[in-house]
This record gives sequence, structure tokens and C-alpha cells, in this order.
Amino acid sequence: LRRSPSACQTRACAGVAGVTSERALAPGVVARCRAEARDLFCTGLTTAELVDELRKRVPGLSATLPDLVAAAAIARQEFAAFSQDDHKTRVAAARSEVQKLTRPPCRLSPGSLLAAARRHRASPVAVARAALRAHAAAGGGSARDQRQSVSAWLRDPGTLGAGPDAIALGEAVRQCVEADDEAGPATDASRQAMGQELELVLEARISALGIPFDNEEALRARGARVTPDALLLVPIAVASGRRDDASGAGSEAAIVNWIDSKAMFGTLDVVRAHSEQCQAYVREFGKGAIIYWFGIEAGAESALGPSVVALRGFPAAVLLPGGIRPTAAGGDSPPDPGFPAPEHLGGAALTALCVSPVGASSACAATAGRRT
Repeated sequence: LRRSPSACQTRACAGVAGVTSERALAPGVVARCRAEARDLFCTGLTTAELVDELRKRVPGLSATLPDLVAAAAIARQEFAAFSQDDHKTRVAAARSEVQKLTRPPCRLSPGSLLAAARRHRASPVAVARAALRAHAAAGGGSARDQRQSVSAWLRDPGTLGAGPDAIALGEAVRQCVEADDEAGPATDASRQAMGQELELVLEARISALGIPFDNEEALRARGARVTPDALLLVPIAVASGRRDDASGAGSEAAIVNWIDSKAMFGTLDVVRAHSEQCQAYVREFGKGAIIYWFGIEAGAESALGPSVVALRGFPAAVLLPGGIRPTAAGGDSPPDPGFPAPEHLGGAALTALCVSPVGASSACAATAGRRT
């Protein structure tokens, strides 16, 4: 938990499978985290300070690493989805102050834009963007050219110019960009990298078990209409987390033909937003799974429907057709302790997969037919 929630998540990618736990956060805990995160918006806290403050304010949030990572993810998502009307009001108040500072003669001093953002609890990058828009408008040009100039200046404030006013504005913008953990080019790149890293983690996990699959790139090359992160060429059974009603014990198995990776925490709103995407995969490839690497709200998985299972990490127990337990290539044991014996799997889905390899081959053929 170094500096920002997004940076924290990116650094956690390599070991994220060891961070996940079987415990889903209760809806009340998630709701309280979201509310408190909004209250802490733009207070200048580091991630460690933010998570520590959430632990103090939210009963039921433990000091375990999975809960801390989940809290950081919830805060980041809440900041990103912060009420636009409220935030626009804050930025507007800061903008009027900025206009007075940038009106000729320019009275910008080091830290003046950042100070205005802090006073009004607005995003520093949003305040810097407002100042840059005013600067672009003063220079003339089309609206498109002005937008492109603002984006370029945010990426490199040093390109604003060599005059004293331009240098002062560039320094003030640079300070805002560096101080903002939730917006700006660096944060956007960090979030994109986080998602890509976790897709690689997923691919590495599947490859370690020797399960054949096509990734998103391969599916696009074949002209697939929809592209989950991993389309399994052989169906597998995983623990769904739902109780087996027939036996009353263990976790009911779920058949999985595809897996999608989400580098985020699955609140109910987030899961609902992904439901349509998952149903498109179901129509094309059959049943599948979606992984929320930073946790999921208890009960939120019901929004996905019965054909999609929500996981809090790569499945710990996996079976291949015929009831075969996958092993690392050329080995007689699982690739690592993250894949325990799957004896706790149960339910009709497991019976259908394990009754015979012939039945499983039919399932593979059906999946291939839908793909073509």
C-alpha cells in the first residue's frame, strides 16, 4: 500500500492469487466503505492513510490483506464514479479562483492551482484542465485543436511555451498532475497496466494446468464476435461457491467454458454493469466465469444469472472432463499449493462433466459449434 489505490493494485498483481480469500464483504460493509470513501475524496491522503482511515470508520472491515486490498479498490472505484454534479460544483468554484489568478497580469505562483483544488476539495487534474482550457481558448483555434492542446499539455506541461506566464502555468499543472492519484495520464496508464497484468496472471494460471485455451488476441484474429479473456478449448468444473442442495455439503460445481478477468472489486453495481457482457459470452460459448481479483460483495454474483459464476481469484479446485484432475506438464502433482484436491466439489454439473469423457467431448463440440 504505497501511494495511490491504483498503484497499490498494480504492485499487487504478481501475487494477487495469494491475496484472495473465500470471504466476500457483506453488503453493509461495502456500502459503508463507499460512503466513507466519498467523504474522504480529495483529502490528499496516501493509500496507506486512506485504508487506515476506512478501517477506523467501517465496522466489519478487518486488518487482513484481502480486506485492505478490497478497501483500496472500492475507494478507487468510488473516486472514479464520484457524483458528477457535486464534483462539477467544486471544480466550478475552484475555476473562478483560477481565472482570477491567470487573468493578465498572471499571478500564478508555485502551488497556487493545487492550493485552489485543495481548498475546494476538487480533483487537482480537473482544476489544472480548467486552467489549460482557459489558456487554450485565449490562444484561439478550433474546439478540436484546443482539446488536443489541453491533452498534450497535461501529458507534458513543459510544452506550454517559454514565456514566464507559460512556465508558471506549466509548473502549476505539473504539481497538480503529480498530486492527483485518481486522474491524469500516469494514473490512466497505471490502471490499464493493472488490467493487462492480471490478464497475464490468468493466462499463466491456465497454462500451468495444461488447459488449452485461446486468449482475447487469438479470438480477435479469428474474427470472433465476442472475446472473453480466455476461451477454454476444454470445459472445466470449478467450485461455484453455491451450496450443493442435493448433499447439503460442499460447494456445487459449475461448468466453465470461458473466463473473464476484472481488475476491480465487484460491488453490486459493478456486477450488474458486467451482466450484459457476460450474457453475450454465454450466448456464444455457453457457461463461464468472471474473476473479480480484488474481491466481491456478498450476494452480488446473483446479478450475473445461473450461467455465470463469480470468482474471487483463480479457482482453487479444477476438474477436466472425465473427472481428471489437471497437473503441470509432465508432472504428477498440482503446479502449486493454490490448487488443492477438489473433493469438496459436488452437484449435477460435476456429474455431467465427470460421468464419461464421451459426454465431455460432446460439450467441447457444442462449444466449438457456437464459436464457429
